[in-house]
Amino acid sequence: MYAPDSPELLSVFVEHTPAAVAMVDCQMRYLLASRQWRAACGVGDSDIAGRSLYEVFPLFQGLLSPDSQKVGENQESLCGAPLERWRQICQKCLEGAQDRCEEDYITQSGGASLWVKWEIRSWKTKAGVTGGLILLFEDITERKTAEISLQQTNQELQNQLSASAGELQLRAEALEAEREERQHIQQLCDVVQLSIDRAADAVFWVTPRAKFFYVNDAACLSLGYSRTELLALDLCDINLDFPPDVWADYWDEIKQLGSLRLESRHRAKDGHIIPVEITINYFQIKGKEYNCILARDITDRVDVETELYRAKAAAEAANKARSSFLANMSHELRTPLTAIIGYSEMLTEDAKEQGLNNSELIKDLQAIHTAGNQLLAILSEILDFAKIESGLMQLELQSFSVQALVNDVLRTIRPLLEPNSNTLTVVCAKKLGSMHADYAKVRQVLLNLLGNANKFTECGSITLDVSRTDTPDFRALSSGAGPKCYPASFVESWICFRIHDTGIGMTREQMRDIFEPFTQADPSSTRRYGGTGMGLAISRSFCQIMGGEIVVDSEFGAGSTFTVYLPVNVKE
Repeated sequence: MYAPDSPELLSVFVEHTPAAVAMVDCQMRYLLASRQWRAACGVGDSDIAGRSLYEVFPLFQGLLSPDSQKVGENQESLCGAPLERWRQICQKCLEGAQDRCEEDYITQSGGASLWVKWEIRSWKTKAGVTGGLILLFEDITERKTAEISLQQTNQELQNQLSASAGELQLRAEALEAEREERQHIQQLCDVVQLSIDRAADAVFWVTPRAKFFYVNDAACLSLGYSRTELLALDLCDINLDFPPDVWADYWDEIKQLGSLRLESRHRAKDGHIIPVEITINYFQIKGKEYNCILARDITDRVDVETELYRAKAAAEAANKARSSFLANMSHELRTPLTAIIGYSEMLTEDAKEQGLNNSELIKDLQAIHTAGNQLLAILSEILDFAKIESGLMQLELQSFSVQALVNDVLRTIRPLLEPNSNTLTVVCAKKLGSMHADYAKVRQVLLNLLGNANKFTECGSITLDVSRTDTPDFRALSSGAGPKCYPASFVESWICFRIHDTGIGMTREQMRDIFEPFTQADPSSTRRYGGTGMGLAISRSFCQIMGGEIVVDSEFGAGSTFTVYLPVNVKE
């Protein structure tokens, strides 16, 4: 830049320019300064000419880089570095390294912080020699403050927008989650609705006034109504057991219990009656009360139960008739059998008196006597079994000595051992004392078991062990088997009769059915050993009637053990 030829004209221009501008020489001495510049320096025109730029212009004393601190902050400790940089820039302009420089700074003026925009240019003489610098500064504090305020406002807005965006995102996510939850609930409702409508049982939702609130498809199909027709009715129209005058009482009872199950009757549209099993549950939903009734058609079950009842009644009648027939026939057959046995004994005595001891007549008469006794025993068993099945078997309780009972049984059984070459060993505990029971039935049980042991044993041994115990070890009593079987802990003392033999024994499968009537362990044994298969069944029934039990333990080919447990004091 070249200086103008007319100094007066230049002075006039500088004096009237609205900018803060100054012109210095190479020694940084003022040549010219505008009114604005002088006002900023606080000096007059005569006080600035020839003086040093750094001496007269106090703004340099608080010069700061805009990156150092913001407007209004303490800047005293940071004045040195920007001022030194300013000197360097001015020197470069003078040396021609750069002819123009623009920078923004923060500076101090009268204790106030200002933003200023500096522009530095070198000027040359006509000879092309650098004569000094032209400096211009502009107070841009207001603009910078506005920019900073705008930036802060933009940042705040961005922060608010970010926060709002985050909040909106959260709300959107919450709304999406709620939408998905509602959709899931709706799907569940649809599935539940479909499940209820397709359920096999009829479903009725009923209000306190017995009006139908909801019915499913099964309810409509079972009663023959359309849904619209059925919803127009009330519960009393279809349920014969819930008349209007008692429904309120039923409602209060169901509300108190919470749930109720009973059998009832529904009347279909065509008038036919349907037996149903209903379950009623009380619900309270959003302050409103309902009863949910599940009804299941039990027509088939009722028909089956009716048939079973009829079959049971017929079977009981047939059983009673059979038992009555057997009892009557047994009585009718006993009379002629007793006569046959008596006449055989009389004829045997007459033949012996006539000296026919070794004749065939005596043998025939003895065969008749033996066969009669066997037939009489079978008839007695049939009669006992008929009484047991008909519930007519009575106990004749009496007190007797256990040892005397054993001796009586031994006298009867010993003559039967010789044909099979068996030996009998009796082991009786001391102080067996007495027992209160049915003497005849206990005797019959022991004779039956000992007779079986002898029948299925040849050239072997039989042991009768009699003892008294307070803790019987058998499963039947603890499971409550038998019509009158006492729990083991209920009886204070027991008499135990244990019969062991070394006979043919039984398998586990045979032992399972050994106490069934008309059953023997091996069907072929009937042909070989004889018998009706009722002895063990009758013996076990006798024991159970007296509150005891028979337990069997056996091994095939190694013998069997039958144990009889009877209470010492049998109760009526």
